[in-house]
Amino acid sequence: MQSAIVYSAMIISSTYFANRAKKSEKKIYLFCIILVLTFVCGCRAYSVGNDTKGYFAVYESMIKTGINLYAEMEIGYEWLCRIILLAIPNPQAVFALVAFITYMLVILRLWEFREIAEFDWVIPCFIVSFHFFIQSGMRQGLALAVVFWSTRYLDRNRLFGYLIGIAIASLLHKSAIAAFVNIFAVLPLWRKLDIKKQIFLLLCVAVIPIGVLTVMRHYTWERYQELFSGSFDIGMRVFIEIGFAVLSVIAFQFDACVDCKTQNKSLIGNKQKCAMSIEYRIKKVRLFYVVGLLIGNLGYISSTLGRMQMYWYWYQPVFMGMLVKSRYNRTIFKCLVIIFMTFLYITSIAGNGYSQVPYLFFWQM
Repeated sequence: MQSAIVYSAMIISSTYFANRAKKSEKKIYLFCIILVLTFVCGCRAYSVGNDTKGYFAVYESMIKTGINLYAEMEIGYEWLCRIILLAIPNPQAVFALVAFITYMLVILRLWEFREIAEFDWVIPCFIVSFHFFIQSGMRQGLALAVVFWSTRYLDRNRLFGYLIGIAIASLLHKSAIAAFVNIFAVLPLWRKLDIKKQIFLLLCVAVIPIGVLTVMRHYTWERYQELFSGSFDIGMRVFIEIGFAVLSVIAFQFDACVDCKTQNKSLIGNKQKCAMSIEYRIKKVRLFYVVGLLIGNLGYISSTLGRMQMYWYWYQPVFMGMLVKSRYNRTIFKCLVIIFMTFLYITSIAGNGYSQVPYLFFWQM
């Protein structure tokens, strides 16, 4: 009962603040959302989340002996934890501060899509889809947040800024190197890139094999042999997700004639550039959502691929918000999104795949 109350209150209050932010354009409401999510995620007991108990033991060991019990922990995340524990020698401090940083990066980035997606729909969709994962996989959740925030540089064709973000995220979780391929999302704008950026992209093509070999070197063969084991199980959820994606992607239309006042200052006053910018962003969101969905469903074959999907699938809430903002079939899309998200929420709670139920606060342990 407590789990239902906590999670429902989290979704309802966050949606309310998102609606207030949309109407007022005041960022104070964004921080209210961040604080709500941080409270639920950061104040959870070590029994909530598949990996939480293990992390708790690691943090306690760092406090008492200075030894990191988890040998595979990336150096960036380890030192972040050590700095936090040096200031506040309590494992709960790491849970809270890591959650705060993660949600701050994600919510502020989602806010930047408000021109093409309804923000007060994006937030509940994000919570339903990914909050339980973040509660469990703190390390990758933080890396995902850094990558997701860094994609803002792709929107501005600032490739170097995005690569810096990937480098930082890789120090938190090695899987972040997979997001390197997103740099080719700017290829549709190839002709608009200056010669330096074109050369830079070509050099990136040469670097990809090195990145792949680096990942393979750090991840043992056991991590990958499951791809070829032939042991997997596909449930009803995969068919519903793919069916929803196919219908919505085919039916979705968006009027590119959006008010340029909320766009980048460099585009104000030029409606043609504004329309092109929005069209490019919409296509990128749609592409990343579909790619993430396809890779994610391979998670039925490999749990490793299931986790890798997140670097693209985090665009799902934005796509849902785009559907609702569409000028065509808006009512139908609203009904479909509500049904789909309700289905995801119920199956997530019932399946308890991330050990999110029962939810307990740390003071209840």
